[in-house]
Amino acid sequence: MLIIGTGGLASDILSSFQFDEGFDDLCFYNDTEIPSKEYIKKNYRILTSLAEAKEYFKKNDSRFIVGIGDNITREKIAEKFETLGGVNSNYISTRALVGKYVFIDKTGVIILHHAAIGNGCSIGRGSIIYTNASLGHGSVIGEYVLVSGNVCMSDTTIGKFSTIGIGASFKPGVIIAGYSFVGVGSVVTKNIDTSYLIAGNPGRAIKKIVSQENL
Repeated sequence: MLIIGTGGLASDILSSFQFDEGFDDLCFYNDTEIPSKEYIKKNYRILTSLAEAKEYFKKNDSRFIVGIGDNITREKIAEKFETLGGVNSNYISTRALVGKYVFIDKTGVIILHHAAIGNGCSIGRGSIIYTNASLGHGSVIGEYVLVSGNVCMSDTTIGKFSTIGIGASFKPGVIIAGYSFVGVGSVVTKNIDTSYLIAGNPGRAIKKIVSQENL
């Protein structure tokens, strides 16, 4: 499998693979000037061009996952690599706790080790659920959302392309509209409209971060 990215998120995805065991045949991709993590560079093959990626999909493994935290960038990269013949696959750690009655889209979902997802939850295409995140019953995660570690929610709805910071928590029943960013440690007790930065305890909309015309 090809992991696109060689930074912090890709490193944590690698940790999950290592905990799962039996996933030694990994390859990485980085065509940017941002240096790869040294331990990735030392131990794994890193592709640096789309031509190499296309050849990899053809001869080795068509599966890929995108280890990039920015949601909009992650979608664009996924679409680019799909045109090369890659299959934007799910990766769900065997050490994640996922209820039997959870809906998980079949494209690009990543669930890392020790995440807990209760029955009745739904996770949309391209979303990432980080280590130790807790999604209680009935939570709905839209497309291309990043839920960071130690987040706690139940019966909460998170709109598409939103980012939930480390340790944020939500009052049950809260709805966060799309393109929003919830800051680290925020405690959100009421609904928030589209594309706001949310921070504090209780969490409140600090500023608008994307205009409605651009959505």
